[in-house]
Amino acid sequence: MKTAAKKMKMNRKKVRVFDVVNGFLMVLLSLVFLVPFLMVISASLSDNTALQRDGISLIVKGFTFEGYAFLFNAMKDTFIRSMLVSLFVSVTTATLAMIVATFAAFALTRKVLPGRKFFNIYYLIPMFFSGGMIPVYLIVRGIGLYNTLWALIVPSIGGMYFILLLRNYMSAIPRTLEEAAELDGANDLQVFVHVIMPVTLPMMVSIWLMSFTSKWNDWASSLLYLGANNQKLWTLQYVLKQMIADMQALFGSSSSGSVSDAPLISAKNAGIVVSVIPLIVVCPLVQRFYISGVMAGSIKG
Repeated sequence: MKTAAKKMKMNRKKVRVFDVVNGFLMVLLSLVFLVPFLMVISASLSDNTALQRDGISLIVKGFTFEGYAFLFNAMKDTFIRSMLVSLFVSVTTATLAMIVATFAAFALTRKVLPGRKFFNIYYLIPMFFSGGMIPVYLIVRGIGLYNTLWALIVPSIGGMYFILLLRNYMSAIPRTLEEAAELDGANDLQVFVHVIMPVTLPMMVSIWLMSFTSKWNDWASSLLYLGANNQKLWTLQYVLKQMIADMQALFGSSSSGSVSDAPLISAKNAGIVVSVIPLIVVCPLVQRFYISGVMAGSIKG
């Protein structure tokens, strides 16, 4: 009895030490990720002259909203339009990617599908071997999507990882649920809508969130698939990249005024802060679905 009691005490101490170390590491990692963003917020609210003189820090220097005012006044045509384009492209891409992945995964779980093993391997190969950027670019040009809004959407719809993730999730659904629906006279579509989709909803939302986040942060598509003069279709991240690379040129092409008087540094940081807001709003709303969906999809099948 005494030996068992000592072991229990030792185990409790080990658990407490683990909790303390784990908590310390989580706080440390949170600071590592949070501090740079806090510095960006500080810079967006600081006076541009002070930023030029002293650089960026955690402390706001000369509190002002001139960076945000410049962003939504002098550059409102370019910046606000790019936000709307990014929102449309991200939501549309995420929704279509989720729909395509769901239907493809459902088909791959049907044992009556002709060539089912072949298609499972076929979808697995692109995860390890990719044609690369140039073939995709040539295809986009070849089918007439270049320099259109759909060029930003279509190449990102068929995510093989999403399809396989959903396939594993659906494969773990008890067959008895489908058999009960079939006994009541349900066809494949009714089984999919009334049985599979409600159970698969957490994974579907997870895929939507991952696709939305990936597309919202994407700037390369605008560079590859849009002409240099087609600024009306530039996404927000590409505009931010242009702002960071050459704010003077972007400001000069979008508005009149003295570039030397423009709060360029604070405006750049204000643009970064504004671009993060949609992710801050969306992620907490669907986070519970994301966590449960990814965890289940990673261990089932």
